[in-house]
Amino acid sequence: MGGGDVIEIKKVRKYARCIGLLFQVVDDILDMIKSSKELGKTVGKDLKRHRSHRDTMIGNISSRLHAQIKDYPNEAVNFRNIFESEIFGLSLRQGLGKDVEPIYVKELGTTLSKEEIYKTLVTDIMGGAIDVDWRDFFP
Repeated sequence: MGGGDVIEIKKVRKYARCIGLLFQVVDDILDMIKSSKELGKTVGKDLKRHRSHRDTMIGNISSRLHAQIKDYPNEAVNFRNIFESEIFGLSLRQGLGKDVEPIYVKELGTTLSKEEIYKTLVTDIMGGAIDVDWRDFFP
């Protein structure tokens, strides 16, 4: 890739992934706060199309929260665990049209759980973005 060494190529890939994620987040936000005239495209389609997913997510979060409080009334609630799984599931339903169940990966010879898929697709990528020395790109 352009004569770069392995480390340079890794840095560019991490940078490109981060830019792609950033673009998607900004696009989703603009879709909610700007008008069709300002953006030059129809806005609000994503929100209308995914309203049922959002309502399901809210119901699931509420159920998990109530169950946590009922089963462990004297323990602190780990909101991150409750929201993380539901938000990831929502993003999969919006992007793929369905949630993801554990899948067998032939190349690895193992089955990945939904939590492992989340770690691979979200946590590892975000960790990579944090590890990048952005000064390499903006001297």
